[in-house]
Amino acid sequence: MNTALVQYARRHYNFPGVTGQPDLDVPNDLSFGHNFGTLDSIYESRFQFSDSLGWFKGKHNAQFGFDSNYIWDATIYPGFTPARIILPDLNCMVDFANFINKPGGAAISPIPGPPCPLPPFFFGVGATFYGVALARTGFQNGDFPLSNNVGGLDTTNWANAFPTQLQSNYQYKLNHGYYGFFAQDQWKLSPKFSLNYGLRYDFETGLSAQIDSYYGAIQPRVGIAYSPDNKTVIRAGFGMFDDRQNMTFFFITGNQKTLPNFIPGITLPMVRKGADTGGWQLNLVNAAGFLPQSLVGQCQGIDLGGDFCLGAAATAAQSILSTGLYPQQTLTGNCTPFLPVGAEYNCTVGAGGMDRHRSKVPYAEQASLEIDRQIGKGLTVDIGYLMVQAHRLVLGNGLNVTCPVGTSKPDANANGWLNANGTISGCDGTPTLLVGKPYFDDGATAHGLEFSNGGFLDYNYNVVNAIYHGMTFQAIEKLGSHFSLNANYTYSKILDNGNFTTFINLPQNQFDNKSERALSNQDARHRFVANFTANAPDHGFARGFQFSSIVTIQSGRPFTMFVGGDSNGDTNPVTDRVGLSGRNSYIGQPLRSWDLRVSRSFQLGEHKKLDLMLDAFNVLNRQNIDEVFTVYGSPVFCGAVPQHFGDAASLAIQQGAAACPTMGDLTAAGQIPAGALPPQFFVPPAPNSNFGTPRTMLNPRQLQFAIKFSF
Repeated sequence: MNTALVQYARRHYNFPGVTGQPDLDVPNDLSFGHNFGTLDSIYESRFQFSDSLGWFKGKHNAQFGFDSNYIWDATIYPGFTPARIILPDLNCMVDFANFINKPGGAAISPIPGPPCPLPPFFFGVGATFYGVALARTGFQNGDFPLSNNVGGLDTTNWANAFPTQLQSNYQYKLNHGYYGFFAQDQWKLSPKFSLNYGLRYDFETGLSAQIDSYYGAIQPRVGIAYSPDNKTVIRAGFGMFDDRQNMTFFFITGNQKTLPNFIPGITLPMVRKGADTGGWQLNLVNAAGFLPQSLVGQCQGIDLGGDFCLGAAATAAQSILSTGLYPQQTLTGNCTPFLPVGAEYNCTVGAGGMDRHRSKVPYAEQASLEIDRQIGKGLTVDIGYLMVQAHRLVLGNGLNVTCPVGTSKPDANANGWLNANGTISGCDGTPTLLVGKPYFDDGATAHGLEFSNGGFLDYNYNVVNAIYHGMTFQAIEKLGSHFSLNANYTYSKILDNGNFTTFINLPQNQFDNKSERALSNQDARHRFVANFTANAPDHGFARGFQFSSIVTIQSGRPFTMFVGGDSNGDTNPVTDRVGLSGRNSYIGQPLRSWDLRVSRSFQLGEHKKLDLMLDAFNVLNRQNIDEVFTVYGSPVFCGAVPQHFGDAASLAIQQGAAACPTMGDLTAAGQIPAGALPPQFFVPPAPNSNFGTPRTMLNPRQLQFAIKFSF
């Protein structure tokens, strides 16, 4: 038997941001304004041709086939427009608002709680990102972004994140395909035993401008089913499953403009071929950093001379928001501190993409064992085990990170994570520790960046591994046609060393990925779900009534306790963890939910039926907390270490009863090294009083009435 499929399909997704306002981001807490990380549109056309052939002979049922897809993609990603401004906490937002003070008037009063953890000359801003449209060809160092040539940003209404006539600069086209071939056989060895085995092979095309082609996706699979008697079935299986490349990483970074010799003498491993024709560029200005070229001499904080400014991020943000104009762009050359005004330098622009040589497709190994047993006439019990181990998942990193203080590399031109030849490696020596951890900015010779003439270098490579172990216990009971019950309990654990590449999931220390291994964001240790349906007898007053219910109980989700600022000086203000805590070491509130339905059916003649239904969700109206605030507000723990939602340590913080150690206390304890510290390292008098409080809630009680008429 042969089955063929031919398809041509198109899909369009248009969902531009509803506002063009700058993105104001309190990391791990609050974000509003134009979304900096999503595509405005996707236009996709697809041609698919598939064919499979079935062959039956004796005890064998074999199938062979292939599936081919070719895709034309066009996306629009106005990344980081008009700007993304990082503010460590809400009082930092107050400080920034008072600094901007665009409408004029009295200053805004601080919010009750700890003050902004940043020094006052930072004006509340930890970092400022902004994406700008540039000429695809003919660009010259020192050119202004194209938006400046068409009137700049609309700083009155913020109707759009960028001038709409520049939309084509944010468009990226990519044609690619993926192809799969398979062969499998079901072999019925005996009436009680069957064997399934097969092999699949996949590959992708069209991505060679970004990554090396990979042709090793060979995936064997095998499974057995054995029934020793008519009430027992045993199933087991193992297989390898290759994924496809996540196109998001290609769409987001593919259009970023990077010119040859961007960083002289350095090979960047993640820049695509043809990046010199990109249509936009991402800039990053750090709180303590180099000012963009046309803002030199305008430092609003502490000017250390030339282009280095304590308060550079706030200075850049104020300029963009008040004038609607972006600074000049220099895409190649050196950025030497303290150059005279007017000298050529390149201090804020970045680059991004997938590591060309370390981007093989992710794959998973899956093994399972399941035993089903019927007990009596209506009860079936199932016990199962599942293991899924994923490899080569994508991890994002900020590649532009200098060696930890106290360490170095022999090459003075590449004294950080990236080597001049495009490889990555650790640094030599023993790092100096700040409150028990390496740090990257000594406030003097190192300022967190390996390359001062580079901004945010978005580096993605397939290095994450994850493993899931789960035991399931299921009971199914049927009592005739009047009652059925299905109860399922799962005990599981998920570990990984990284998560999806949003900024908050980047490693705390790029040189120590091993310390990132911890519970996964998706870990739920215990989960119990039971549902039943009861039908009234067919005769009597209650006939036609049906009562059904679902009960769900689940362990709390894990969360990471964040400082809320760049306390280690690596220029990333959103990943620093408190003390020596690991990822996902704080457990949220358990989930408890009960849903029910009561319905009554009325037979109206032979072919007509009326159903009345009442649904109640979260019947007990329990306040189920989905997410909690996890910004601690201090780089060290202040008293007892919080472990889970609502524990004594969390309540003490919320009640203002926790006090942080002073710098004198930490120095006396040997936690503070001699010399200058990262400018954003700050220990407040008390931790953030919002820590551990609800951030998002699941739905309260909801009632739903429905009428259904069938005829």
